[in-house]
Amino acid sequence: MSARARAGHQPRRKRLKRPARLESARSWIASGARVTVKSYAKWYGVDRYTAYVELGMLGVQLRPEDSRWAVRPPPAPRRSDPVRGSGR
Repeated sequence: MSARARAGHQPRRKRLKRPARLESARSWIASGARVTVKSYAKWYGVDRYTAYVELGMLGVQLRPEDSRWAVRPPPAPRRSDPVRGSGR
């Protein structure tokens, strides 16, 4: 199965890399869509931290409460599995 056939099952906008996504978002914003961090994240299939950064790059005015998405939290430490982590 080709990569194109596998990727054909999801919308094209969710397969875009950042430069193409920013270009697409400019026209999406110009269409009059209600743009929030949540709607951008859902529309383009990115997390809200990425959506916050990219909306800032596009010059969109965000609400003050959206600043919680400005800093990505540090990764949680992995817990060792007591069954498999017994040293074997």
